[in-house]
Amino acid sequence: FFGTPVVGMGFRISTEVGRMNIDMVWAEIAVAALAGSVFYGVVALVERAVTFWHPSVRGG
Repeated sequence: FFGTPVVGMGFRISTEVGRMNIDMVWAEIAVAALAGSVFYGVVALVERAVTFWHPSVRGG
């Protein structure tokens, strides 16, 4: 996702830094942060649904 040498967000960020297109770099960083936050939220919801029986999830 981020680390491939010819495609992906990391490649785009590196390329745009070289072109001095800082607006695009910040846009890519914002998209990466948003995607990471959404992914974390989805994983947390799945964890809650799967471990509903555990006392830490039930509040006990």
